[in-house]
Amino acid sequence: MANIPERQPVPERENPETPPPSVPERETPAPLPTPPTEPPRDPGTSPIPPEVPERQTPHTPANPQTI
Repeated sequence: MANIPERQPVPERENPETPPPSVPERETPAPLPTPPTEPPRDPGTSPIPPEVPERQTPHTPANPQTI
């Protein structure tokens, strides 16, 4: 019986060896998020800001509720 469980750990140890290559992949995702942050700073986001104030309009009714 002990031989069966020992054979399973062997293949599992091979899996951990594959994760090392994934380490470099983590470096790629980091640079990706950086580019997206630049677009928001561009004027192209101007259409997004107007959406924020529009959402506040529905909040106006909250004032009468406080009364």
